[in-house]
Amino acid sequence: MGCGVGRMAVPLTGYLSPKGSYEGFDIVPAAIAWCVRSITRRFPRFHFQVADLYNKTYNPAGRYRAEDYPFPYADGSFDFVILTSVFTHLLPEDLDHYLDEIGRVCAPGARVFATFFLLNPESEAAIAQGRSQHTFAHPRGACRVEHDDIPRMPWPTPRNRCANAFSRGDSTSPPRGLRKMVRPRAWTSFQDIVVAVKH
Repeated sequence: MGCGVGRMAVPLTGYLSPKGSYEGFDIVPAAIAWCVRSITRRFPRFHFQVADLYNKTYNPAGRYRAEDYPFPYADGSFDFVILTSVFTHLLPEDLDHYLDEIGRVCAPGARVFATFFLLNPESEAAIAQGRSQHTFAHPRGACRVEHDDIPRMPWPTPRNRCANAFSRGDSTSPPRGLRKMVRPRAWTSFQDIVVAVKH
């Protein structure tokens, strides 16, 4: 998800066996065009498509809002999902919908690798002491954002909300079935790593 110009796809071309395949999507048409031209032509099992998502900067003609976007894949079709610096650009309602879709497309036993800015006592202290590259100084509803004029880039996730979000949906939704394991990095320089397993 959010494959960009294949930063994670390129190293996987030397890892996947002939039985494996890769599906990437991104909202930036030029990035997908580059991936098709530079990766798919050499590695036909690697497929890329533009996500028809509205984004004021990158895809202003997009049909779907992030909170409504249906992932273009069948239920239970993946054993690994990776999102690097995707959730850091999604507001809470978008994150919830993406987790619903991730839970849907994951097969039992699938792994999910995602990065976040997790808001917890350690990261709050780093902000207060000036040890963080990010301040998230601007409140916006239930969350805080780094740039008040670009509300979707980036925002931190409270750690307890992250834990709850992976394991279940809201009160009217079925459980997502994703068991979360956090690998914190105290993001003074980078992001926290979250690994989840579909059970």
